[in-house]
Amino acid sequence: MRIAFVSFLLAVVLLGCPAQLTLECATCTSDSECSPQGMTCAQGVCVLASSACGSTGGGGGGTNGGGEASGGGTATGGTSSGGGTANGGGTNGGGTANGGGTANGGGTANGGGGPVLPALGAIPDAEVLIEDDFESGVLVGDGGRWSFTLAPGASGQTMNLVADAGRAGSRGFVVVDTSTSGPNLGLGLAAVARIDAGGTLYTRTWVSMQTTNGSGGVVLNFYAPGQLESNVVTEFAVYSHAGGGVTKTDGLDAGSLTECSPPVPWTANGNWRLVHVVLDGVGTPNGRTSLVVDGQQGCVESRDWTGVVVRQAAIGPSFSPQDWQGVMKLDAYVLTGGNPPPNRFFLRGPTTLSRGCLPTRVELVDGFDGGLAAAIRPTRARLSVPIFSAADCSGPISELTIPRGSAAATFFWVADAGTQMLTASDPTADLLPVTTPFVVP
Repeated sequence: MRIAFVSFLLAVVLLGCPAQLTLECATCTSDSECSPQGMTCAQGVCVLASSACGSTGGGGGGTNGGGEASGGGTATGGTSSGGGTANGGGTNGGGTANGGGTANGGGTANGGGGPVLPALGAIPDAEVLIEDDFESGVLVGDGGRWSFTLAPGASGQTMNLVADAGRAGSRGFVVVDTSTSGPNLGLGLAAVARIDAGGTLYTRTWVSMQTTNGSGGVVLNFYAPGQLESNVVTEFAVYSHAGGGVTKTDGLDAGSLTECSPPVPWTANGNWRLVHVVLDGVGTPNGRTSLVVDGQQGCVESRDWTGVVVRQAAIGPSFSPQDWQGVMKLDAYVLTGGNPPPNRFFLRGPTTLSRGCLPTRVELVDGFDGGLAAAIRPTRARLSVPIFSAADCSGPISELTIPRGSAAATFFWVADAGTQMLTASDPTADLLPVTTPFVVP
């Protein structure tokens, strides 16, 4: 009987006989039958994490690293032995794995079993107010995401969805101004959406300033008609100054117009940059504007937005000095309420690394505190190494898809000894990529 056979083998191991019988490749129905020798039950047989039946199994072992490395940083920690039991008190991003106990994020080190990923944290819910990659070719109407446009039609001023003008895909939003005249404070070209929102608003978009001249170039605006002077709650702008352009946010509160300092340097050379503007505490006296460019925190400015509701959001220089001339492009615009949209990928490895088939997770994180962020649409991720769908590294796949509303997807890959550099990137180029070192003993 299997129970008697397993008990006999366990007794031999405990007595320390010179020629120990191995459980490797023995038939099993659960991990408990294989765990006395640091194995797991996979496909009906006992196997080591770093080997497969028919090959020589190696000792577990592995530097506890890679799981919490972000932006190229190396995560290090304790080593493992005897098939993957962590010892020596190695840390994994603040979560300690010792003797196979609890690991970071609520995951379990599995007490001598194979590599295990930490548990995924709670996924914040974000309300998508506007999401436009401009691929429909329409701003307003069927297929469009915007309520109306401002287009005075002055000579030399155009606003279009232009083929091959986006960062990725087939189209991008393009504004051209070659005139120094225009109504009000300037160009007055914009696509405007009615949103009627309060609380916290997050906007994310790719921006390319091709050329800029004069003193302005407003890219994003938020309005509260009838509540604030000039109706502008806050704006994001690229302004031209001697020596190059700068980015900043400014806006009105119950007191006056204030600029968010310090600005972020910006050169109008056609490069694409990922811009986030946050309006926090809309409707309260404790409002705040934040700017993040290419994942780097810019300025933060306090605002008194008592009783304010944001009525409209706009893209394009709807509010800009008359003497501004330039060409600006936008792509992949997203506006959410409550919580931010994803900004980049994050690679999280198992609590203990070892050679062989390793589970690893691609996570979506925001651009502010690096917390999990729900996908606003199915999001694809490509890896720099061959990846597989099964825990024995079978079933090769070309890429992962993270479903809308989720924040992660798991894949498997074959890890060799040494430092393995893994990169996750977005084929649509909406999100920032990440490269993480995995140190495998």
